[in-house]
Amino acid sequence: MSAPRARLIAVDVMDTLVREAWMDALEQSAGLSLAEINRRQDPALWRDLEAGAIDEAAYWRGLHAGGVTVDPTVFHQARRQGYAWLPGARELLADLRAAGHTVVLASNYTAWIEDLRRTKFAGLPLYVSYQIGVRKPSLDFFAPLLRDHDAAVTELILIDDSPPNVDAITRAGGTGILHHDTGQTRTTLQQLGILT
Repeated sequence: MSAPRARLIAVDVMDTLVREAWMDALEQSAGLSLAEINRRQDPALWRDLEAGAIDEAAYWRGLHAGGVTVDPTVFHQARRQGYAWLPGARELLADLRAAGHTVVLASNYTAWIEDLRRTKFAGLPLYVSYQIGVRKPSLDFFAPLLRDHDAAVTELILIDDSPPNVDAITRAGGTGILHHDTGQTRTTLQQLGILT
C-alpha cells in the first residue's frame, strides 16, 4: 500500500466516531419501527434536512403528512442520550492529532450535530452537510474543507463508513479508508505510514 501525500485527514462522525442515535430516537418517539417510518416518509425528506434545504419543523410536518407523528421532546432526549463514542474512536482521534496531522470532521447530518460539537468535538473543525448545503459523496461537500486548509483532493484522506463516500474520494485521487471498526482503521493508517 503506497503512502498518500496527506495534508488533511477528514473523519466521518456518525457510526465512525460516535454511535448514530437519531434512528432509535425516532422509533422511540414515534412508536413505530424504522422500517414502517421509512415506508411512510418521502425519502427526500431526510436528505433535504441533512442538506439544510428544510428545517426541523418542516421535517416533522413532512413525517406527519405521511402518517408519522413524533414527540420532539422525547426524540431529542433519546437522541442526546444515545450518542456515545464508539470503542477506540476518541483515542484514534487523539493519536492522529498527537502525530501532528491536520484532522477535521466531515459529516452528513443536521443541526442536531451541534450537541456533539459542544460535548465531544470542541476544538476540532466540523464540516456538516446542513451548513454546506450538499451531502457526501458529492465532491462539492469537500470544497470548503479543502479550501480552508489549502489542500488538494489528492492530499485528502477520508475515513468514512459509507462506501459511496470513500469511493468518491478515491476516484477523485484522494485516499479513502472504508471504516468498519477502529482497530481495522488504525491498522490501515499504520500501513499508510500515517500512524506508527
